[in-house]
Amino acid sequence: MADGVVVVRDLSGRAGEPMRIGLVVLGFLLLTGCPTASEAQQLQVFPGRVQSIAGSTMVLGVVPAPGSGSGSIKVDLTEVPLDQYRALVSGDEIFVTGAIVGSSREGYRIRAISIERVPAQSVR
Repeated sequence: MADGVVVVRDLSGRAGEPMRIGLVVLGFLLLTGCPTASEAQQLQVFPGRVQSIAGSTMVLGVVPAPGSGSGSIKVDLTEVPLDQYRALVSGDEIFVTGAIVGSSREGYRIRAISIERVPAQSVR
């Protein structure tokens, strides 16, 4: 994150993966209740790697734009079902669905609503 901008990049390398993730998120929202219009406009999917988890906070290593160095952002897990992150370990590739909240003064974080592991690529 540089100057309040978070770069979101696909880690999977597969063109159809964002569509599948979008459909999963849509299904989740329909089953659990849709957010308000202002919240829905802010929801994004953030690919990254788990750096650490402590209590209801995760640190997500994000994939930066070329030449911008590495970055990380805190993720608030209080609205994510425990079974979606209980078995995660440092280094796992994941997609976090949520909204950026906070300010430059207090720091930015992702208020997450769901987490999905990046499917392991099959070896051929």
